[in-house]
Amino acid sequence: MLRKYLFFDLDGTLTDPMEGITRSVEYALRHFGIEVIRHALDRLGIAPEEAVMIGDRRYDIEGAAAAGLDSIAVGWGYAAPGELEAARPGHFAADVEALRRLLL
Repeated sequence: MLRKYLFFDLDGTLTDPMEGITRSVEYALRHFGIEVIRHALDRLGIAPEEAVMIGDRRYDIEGAAAAGLDSIAVGWGYAAPGELEAARPGHFAADVEALRRLLL
């Protein structure tokens, strides 16, 4: 069961989870690399095996793998056909209900 969540602002900085989800992990990974994920985990006191990256682009999935996190690719968003499958996510959620089942 997932217990903690990581959220990022568009500039790649960690956001308070209560502020909601933003579409910025791709930006953060492109511009700051996996260091931003590791920094966020360290700051929150979360081990990589306690977290999961949820993403709609290969950058999300590749960043998760490089940082030692499990990943869930979602079947809606901005990925080109075949992009997520090629990144080899740990899990795939075709819709919100499937994502909910994976997280709970």
